[in-house]
Amino acid sequence: MNVTDSFTPSDVPQIGALRTNIVYPWWDALVAAYPDYVTRTLLGNDASNTLPIYQYRFKPKIPKPQQIAATAKLPKTMMICNHNEAMNMVAMHILLREICENWQNSDSLTSLRHGMEFVIIPVGNPWGLDNGQRKNVNQIDINRQFPVGWGNFGEVITNPAYPGTAPLSENEAVVQYNSMVAEKPDIFVDVHSFGPWQENGKSAWLPILNEKTMSAAVSTTTRTYSQYKKKYSWLVDIDNLVDLSDEKTLGGGTASKTGEALGAIGGTFETAWNLKDEPSGATGHPTAVNFSTDLLGTYILQCLGVIIDSE
Repeated sequence: MNVTDSFTPSDVPQIGALRTNIVYPWWDALVAAYPDYVTRTLLGNDASNTLPIYQYRFKPKIPKPQQIAATAKLPKTMMICNHNEAMNMVAMHILLREICENWQNSDSLTSLRHGMEFVIIPVGNPWGLDNGQRKNVNQIDINRQFPVGWGNFGEVITNPAYPGTAPLSENEAVVQYNSMVAEKPDIFVDVHSFGPWQENGKSAWLPILNEKTMSAAVSTTTRTYSQYKKKYSWLVDIDNLVDLSDEKTLGGGTASKTGEALGAIGGTFETAWNLKDEPSGATGHPTAVNFSTDLLGTYILQCLGVIIDSE
């Protein structure tokens, strides 16, 4: 995003052991600091009926003297995190924090701060996060619960991707799906992290749902890679760093497919906790965190560019 790195180790307290009492205060701090820009809404409780699911809206003010102001609409990006994967929640928060705090120093962040509305569900499965599990209290994978693409991901409840006996049987999926339908986002990103780098250096997966997504994903990876390779000579080749394989062929989550069916561009976004050959070898190292954050912000901008070009 061409801004000075603002990451500090305190941004990832005990990576892999995040809880709602750590993650929600990150976002609540932005609500407190920028009340005219950031608001919080309670969507409902999770299936355990003990933990809240909050939605955060980042909406710049639109001037209203014009006749068209009543119907004026900024492009809208919606992002969710359903799995207990740490880096996904960290990168998404840092991106929105940078948009709030550092937009004056970057044309890209200025565009995101004043030219786009964000709707964020940072913890779509709070019981899973607090209990260190992928699935919810009923042992159902919420990212296999959305209606488009729902099917047999594993008939037994012990399967890690068990989808339940019917789509939208779990309240976590219901409140998110209802919000997706109501918000009608132009860009929808289901944010994930797959842990350590894979396959000789794979540290990002931007699966392709359609031609628009392919265009945005290719532009994102080439632009981000060129900047990081200049800064870090040890970075692996782009073909080893990024996977752009076809999500429709591989299966995968149903949130991204449902977002596409509702008319949004985007889909699944997944990065690793670390980068191959990073000198410190640390998990959750600032370089990996910044790479994930940069890639996510650039992906949103490239999705927006594809939308504009197609219109």
